[in-house]
Amino acid sequence: METRKKVGLDIAKRSLKLVRYNDSEQNHEWLDTRTTETGIRKMLNWLKENDTVVMEAGNMSFRLAKRIKKSKGCEVIVLNPGDIQLIYKSLKKTDAEDALKLARIAYRNPREELPEVNIPSDEEEVLRALSTEQEYWTKLATMNKNRLHGLFHQSGLTTITKSQLKSSRNRKRILELLKNSTSYEPAERLVRSLENFDIELRSVNEQIKNKLRNNDQTRLLMSMPGIGPITVLAILGYLGNFSRFSHAKQVSHYSGFVPRIDQSGDSSYYGPIIKRGCKPIKRALVQGAWALVKSPHGGELRDFYERLCNRGKNKRVAIIATSRKMLTTLYGMMKTGNIFSSMPEEMLNKKLKYYGLI
Repeated sequence: METRKKVGLDIAKRSLKLVRYNDSEQNHEWLDTRTTETGIRKMLNWLKENDTVVMEAGNMSFRLAKRIKKSKGCEVIVLNPGDIQLIYKSLKKTDAEDALKLARIAYRNPREELPEVNIPSDEEEVLRALSTEQEYWTKLATMNKNRLHGLFHQSGLTTITKSQLKSSRNRKRILELLKNSTSYEPAERLVRSLENFDIELRSVNEQIKNKLRNNDQTRLLMSMPGIGPITVLAILGYLGNFSRFSHAKQVSHYSGFVPRIDQSGDSSYYGPIIKRGCKPIKRALVQGAWALVKSPHGGELRDFYERLCNRGKNKRVAIIATSRKMLTTLYGMMKTGNIFSSMPEEMLNKKLKYYGLI
């Protein structure tokens, strides 16, 4: 059987640099092409069926990886750029050098030791894109509401609260209070912008509902208190059905819910959770944990949080620990197919109806 050749692929904004790594350090085959359709076809013609293509995760990586696998049947490995940067941080950094390093790491290391990233399915990519878009419009709307709230305070209207600026009707009504103020025109522009953001958010949220209504896992995930449509969207987009994880600890590590550990001799120091990990999952679960600990149906997860607080733990530390336990519990629920034990069926149906998922 012919040995697979390792091909390093460096993806830039407009160019692709490939190198087929041979046994000899001096004997390599190179290809320079563009990210246009013509350039991608040129790359596919250059690749061979027995190649193993290695690339870093990035904006175009998953699309190219799927196309290479479909068109050529090559083995494709997408690597975590954070780990590659730590391993190959050097003064010399060019596209050619990066492509060569990617091929070299795959040639010198067994696949199970490579920091590989899972290639998402087409459906998971759609869900990830929706999650990113929803966060984008939400952040824009929040930023503009904060600016609008600041204009009211500058004009001496300190009794106006941010919650009063949530609805379109309230914003227009309160805007009249600035009629004779120098802040009126900038406030009016912010109100118009917020109207547009609301329209886009409603459109995205409706698309999210349509996706979640057609997914079998939605009901199961929503049975946990604190888990809403946005969290379900992030979970299904980035974790899928959890089938690629063989243990709950792997899910925690992937999502970044593991502490930093410093060990020296017999002493061990456990610090805060690592900054790396899947940020959409981490953000959604931490927000969900705050809602769960206030829910009367929080069950053992709520009890776990309260035990930590009673032992003197900081509330934020306790919430992070509860978020991790939520994630591992969700892993078990997805494996067994059982809904959250403390959630009554009637309350679950009411929750799904409230979010428009029934």
